[in-house]
Amino acid sequence: MLSKLNQDMMRDIASRGGGKFFLLGSGKDEITSIFKELGRINTKDYEELTFTDFDEQYYWCLIMAAVLLFIEWVISERKLTWKIY
Repeated sequence: MLSKLNQDMMRDIASRGGGKFFLLGSGKDEITSIFKELGRINTKDYEELTFTDFDEQYYWCLIMAAVLLFIEWVISERKLTWKIY
């Protein structure tokens, strides 16, 4: 199977996408025209904004752990005082 370059289709695809089609050969003229087109592209500087919003949900786990530790401490103190010989 032999594939062939379909320039018309490639030009059509480039124009529909808002781009340009360049056929590169062995000369410098094609490369120069590409660099000219690249120089015409408007460049925009974008300011980078970084915003991080934390949904702090670990407080509930921390409070629950503290309550459970307190209950465990109270129960272990009672066990020490309830020893019957």
